[in-house]
Amino acid sequence: EENMEGGDTADRYNIPDQWRYTYPLSEPAVFDLTYFDCRGRGQPLRWILLDTGLEFTETVISAWESWPAMKQKVECSGHFGMVPILRGPNHLNLSQTLPIAHYLAKKYDYYGADTSFEGQAFCEALSSTAYDDISAGVYLSLFLAATSPKGTDFQQTFKETMERSDGLLKRIETLLGDKDYFCGGDKPSIADFFVFEAFDIVSSVFGKEKYTDFPRLIAHAQRIQSRPRIKEYIDANKTPDRYTVATGEAEVIKIMRTIPRS
Repeated sequence: EENMEGGDTADRYNIPDQWRYTYPLSEPAVFDLTYFDCRGRGQPLRWILLDTGLEFTETVISAWESWPAMKQKVECSGHFGMVPILRGPNHLNLSQTLPIAHYLAKKYDYYGADTSFEGQAFCEALSSTAYDDISAGVYLSLFLAATSPKGTDFQQTFKETMERSDGLLKRIETLLGDKDYFCGGDKPSIADFFVFEAFDIVSSVFGKEKYTDFPRLIAHAQRIQSRPRIKEYIDANKTPDRYTVATGEAEVIKIMRTIPRS
């Protein structure tokens, strides 16, 4: 039986009021997700949690204001002083994006139709590729450019990031084939949410008009966006406006959108 202490989710974890943001809940929250006020490494987890239909709270923190103090408190910053953090049943206090996703996949059946060890390994490998090799690469380029001294030239970095992402997205689209979801079945796997986020990041940052030659990924994105809880979230404009915690990212994105695709 899962051990959930009584009271509000954030109260259970001693999270100060200024570090909390709670969605309206119809029932007690199962999980609390702690992350910065941006998409970054937390957004794939938001998609997964939304799709489960479970109630959850978010502790949304400012990287430059709240986080330095919060990081010093183990009860707030987790075992490793890193976010995202998922807190929940049985004293769960889990850090890092991919381990959290794997936990949710195992607990709520988000590995797709093939639940063998090999099927799960493929799902995790695809998730890792979309997250580590596409999303994180774009975010790193964007963050470094936004936080570097003005006048620093990142054109070559942006071009290399775009080319690497393009190559991987083409391979990933081939893997989808004629399926609705990458790992089969009648609902998304965690891999679908990581690919969805990666494709959206790349096309949004470099310019959606440049990515019309990915018909299967576009159709796949539309399927994910039509999932009831995700559609509700998007329609309510709850998706964070910023991709990273860098305050100067908007100007950098303008430059990134001038990079032509090969």
